[in-house]
Amino acid sequence: MRAAIRNDHVSRRTWLAGLGGLLGPGQAPRSTSVHPEHPRLFFHREPWGDGGLTLAEVRKRGGSFVEGLAAEVMRSPEGAPNLALHSLISGSQASAEQAIRLMKMGPSGGEWTTTQGDEIEAIAISYDWLAGAGPVFSAEDRRAVQDVLVRSGRASMRALSTGASIYHTRMYAWANGALFAGLALEGDRPEAAELIDFGIRYYKQRLIPARQHTAGAWFNALSYGKKYMCRSVFSFLTAWRSATGENLWAKAKEGGNDWPETMLFYLMYMLRPDHRFATYGDIFDSMWRSDQGARRVVAQAVSETRNPYGQGFLQELEARHGRRTYDRESRWYQIFEDSSIPARPRSELPLERLFSPKALGAVVMRSGWGPQDTWVLFKCGNYGDNHGHFDQGHFEIFRRGQLALDSFYGAKDTVYHNTILVNDPQDPNDRGNQRVFSRQVHASLESYLSDPIVRTGKILEFRVTGGTTCVLGDVTPAYPPDKVQSFTRQLVFLDRKVIVIFDVVTVANARFKRRFLLHYPAAPSLDGQSFRWAGNGGQLIVRTVLPEKAAIADIPLSERDRPVPFKNFNEWYPKGRVEVEPAVYDSPTTVFLHVLAPGEEGDLAPEVRLRDEGSTYGLRIGASNLFFDKTGRKLCRQA
Repeated sequence: MRAAIRNDHVSRRTWLAGLGGLLGPGQAPRSTSVHPEHPRLFFHREPWGDGGLTLAEVRKRGGSFVEGLAAEVMRSPEGAPNLALHSLISGSQASAEQAIRLMKMGPSGGEWTTTQGDEIEAIAISYDWLAGAGPVFSAEDRRAVQDVLVRSGRASMRALSTGASIYHTRMYAWANGALFAGLALEGDRPEAAELIDFGIRYYKQRLIPARQHTAGAWFNALSYGKKYMCRSVFSFLTAWRSATGENLWAKAKEGGNDWPETMLFYLMYMLRPDHRFATYGDIFDSMWRSDQGARRVVAQAVSETRNPYGQGFLQELEARHGRRTYDRESRWYQIFEDSSIPARPRSELPLERLFSPKALGAVVMRSGWGPQDTWVLFKCGNYGDNHGHFDQGHFEIFRRGQLALDSFYGAKDTVYHNTILVNDPQDPNDRGNQRVFSRQVHASLESYLSDPIVRTGKILEFRVTGGTTCVLGDVTPAYPPDKVQSFTRQLVFLDRKVIVIFDVVTVANARFKRRFLLHYPAAPSLDGQSFRWAGNGGQLIVRTVLPEKAAIADIPLSERDRPVPFKNFNEWYPKGRVEVEPAVYDSPTTVFLHVLAPGEEGDLAPEVRLRDEGSTYGLRIGASNLFFDKTGRKLCRQA
């Protein structure tokens, strides 16, 4: 809600002061000019730029999907581009008239959300296409749509002036609303200059620096981020190049850490072997699978980057889902699919990758790219917006099914994640959470970076040697400083088979309870220092090596424990969690050492042996040896 974006008065005043530079009179003209003819958004009538899309090529590509563009009744302005494109390809006057009717409706009423920005963008695209190549678009209808774009484009500017957060999805949609309205109206209405200048300055001064900082990842989950922010950003970059000739895709590659193309890789890595995305943050059920909203953003990114792995990913989506990966209102995105781009399979990519080390802090590891392979995610970084959770140090494991789970939308508290709870047993209201706060107020990267509250964790080291990945995260800042003095977590994916979790936790008072959490998909079997569960042909065997005398409890999850019930998540939601804690609390420091073996149902547990070697712990797993510094501040070594 917009109220949630405006909840910090100091940040709001700072933002409004800065916004004066974007809204105020006397601004220097932008350095780029706009292509003088319609259509200019995504394609032109004549050849342009380096491989720029032309109307003739759009009509050629459209031959395979044109009928689907008008196959269903469109009731929202977001469906107007489908109808406008159908008219351009088929010459249908009826489709053009239906598109004009939707454009004249304007954006939806009520509270402004991401939807209104997306609708304005769709109206602008449809106007540009029909104004340049449509079979019918009367002067009266043009003026009516122009009025809609001027009003709604200015409304986007006002929305950004009443509340802003560089990592919230709405800012990107509203910036697109202003910018696309201006680009569509250029040459037709004098207000276009105001809208374009505001929109491009907002992107270059606010949003692009934010995306550079996250370096291709995003805080607000694989649902919100993919469906909204990612789509808005790729659409902006692509439309800006076609309308002005300025290639921000290329500029990011040359000197901006290549964040747009990394976003494409992020989608590929964050997809589990079952073609569902990682579940950190506010993941929701209508945008969890790879057939829900992924193909349109991948197609647009591949058309601009010509990334061969992205092209191979498109082919993978086509083979798995067919064209149903385009939902009803996004079928026009098929114009970006270019069969001339060479394709390489994802299986040729490295199996491990660190994303966004200075922001989100996420490491993805896998044993291979096949459907039966193990997939692991480790997360330790900063807080971005209120679709994030208090989950630093969290990890997920997938092998034939979910083996170590997250708890989906709305489950923000630390207890719903695979990390450490720290609570004072003398305080009945202490849930053991990491620091809980609301932070959705930063209108600039400078404001965000100067706010110590959002610093909740950091990847300290990341190393891949042979088939073993080691990652060390500092989770200390995530917790209240009067509770936790130090907490480091190491995750080792040993020989791409076994996962080792090494935690060193020091608290401010020895009485504070420290509990290792692991959420399960099926009822566990507990046996001394070991426990296991199985499902879908896969299983997870867990050995608590440290503490040597641990108290291990099974905590089933009841229906009322779910923060937000989603019926489509019933089979995927955790059925409960295992909690591991010291049997006796006699020190402010606790060391947890766990060996987790994902595998096929019925596999035997690996042989594990621990040696205390003074300043280090030696851990032998099968024929492999790992050595952990007892401080937890040095990355383990393998011998």
